[in-house]
Amino acid sequence: MKQQKVSRENEIASIIEIINNVDRYKENSLNGLVILLNGNWGTGKTTFIEELIENIREQENMELFNLYNAYENDCYENAYIPFFASIAEKIQLQESFTGFIKSIVAGSTTGLSVCAVSVARNFMKNAFKVDINEVAQDLKDSLEEYNDDYLSDYMNFQEHKKYIKQKMLDACSKKPQIFIIDELDRCKPNFAMDTLEIVKHFFDIKNCIFIISVDKLQLEESIKAVYGNGINSTKYFSKLFDYQYNLLPINFYDAVEGLEEIEFSKELIERATNLFNYLNISLRDSKKIFNDFISKFNNWTIEQSLFMLFLFILKYARH
Repeated sequence: MKQQKVSRENEIASIIEIINNVDRYKENSLNGLVILLNGNWGTGKTTFIEELIENIREQENMELFNLYNAYENDCYENAYIPFFASIAEKIQLQESFTGFIKSIVAGSTTGLSVCAVSVARNFMKNAFKVDINEVAQDLKDSLEEYNDDYLSDYMNFQEHKKYIKQKMLDACSKKPQIFIIDELDRCKPNFAMDTLEIVKHFFDIKNCIFIISVDKLQLEESIKAVYGNGINSTKYFSKLFDYQYNLLPINFYDAVEGLEEIEFSKELIERATNLFNYLNISLRDSKKIFNDFISKFNNWTIEQSLFMLFLFILKYARH
């Protein structure tokens, strides 16, 4: 099946317009802006992000500061480590990275998970020339030595927070800097919530723009998993996001091209689109099902094809 590139130019233009008029869309942030880019699973959020990044790079009055795939990093128990590691070089945090992490973990009972240690060992050594085993031991020693000095822990944390904010102020002084966080809704609930809290507490800075790409319904489930079903997710979101932009769903018919090997392909795609829409199947899953169907196609009539497509949908539903 040939896939057709669907133009998102109007939606991208809308995001650029929001970035260019921060004060008009600011609601909860004092200085920066946090945009919730909302789209259901399988609606092409990641593809949209890729096109948006291309457009941002063409702009002279803004700059992409960081693209952060949260899901690739949620094997860490502590969301601070991978997030700040991703921007450590840009904000010159390398030399104080270990001290910064100590200041965060000092007041925590979780620290690094077993998965984090195994995954992070080579990463930390290559990126920061730091032995993760030594860091872990330093953290343990630090916690034992300063277990009762909570005020000192708090002051150390505030000093690092102040340092990071100043570095971001410098980075954002000339033009807006764009942070994009993708795949957050696929993360473990605690990791997702901690990442949002990092944005709120560290990056409310003029010209600092966050675009957080999520399925809002899935993120709401993460909130409930952390804070309980009684939480008002709308109020919680209002603390974190200034503006919600809802991506329009892409129609299956607009996302695929005709098939030369099937003479009635246009009609087939039209009727398949109606079937997928009626059954509320995402674009991503629609493509998977249709590709599977095409790979087994055997000179069926249009009626036989539609019946077989329905069977392929049932096969998908069983999984």
